Amino acid sequence: MATIDERKSEDGKKSFRVRVRLKGARMEVKSFRRLTDARKWAQDTESAIREGRYLKNVESRKRTIAEALERYSETILPQKKKSKHSSRYQHDQTHQLAWWNEQIGHLVISDLTCRVTV
Repeated sequence: MATIDERKSEDGKKSFRVRVRLKGARMEVKSFRRLTDARKWAQDTESAIREGRYLKNVESRKRTIAEALERYSETILPQKKKSKHSSRYQHDQTHQLAWWNEQIGHLVISDLTCRVTV
């Protein structure tokens, strides 16, 4: 659902802040000088979120899951806490990451959703 708040700056100029919040998606916020632009953006953004088309970050359309898994393996996995079981944990997680890479590594990040089909 979108909410539009009218705001006034110190010099008296009006602006309109739109907040779009839908269940399961993070809140999106944008400001406009005209109320008609604010309403149109709110409507378009709500529709895009509901249809799964709204991606604020264009980078997610360029990068694959395989690239994300590789980056995790190189930067995060080695930093995991050192303990007597850490080498086993890293070994297990390396195999899990390889499995995910084989299953969905070819997808771009924007194609990944939380929908479960049974």
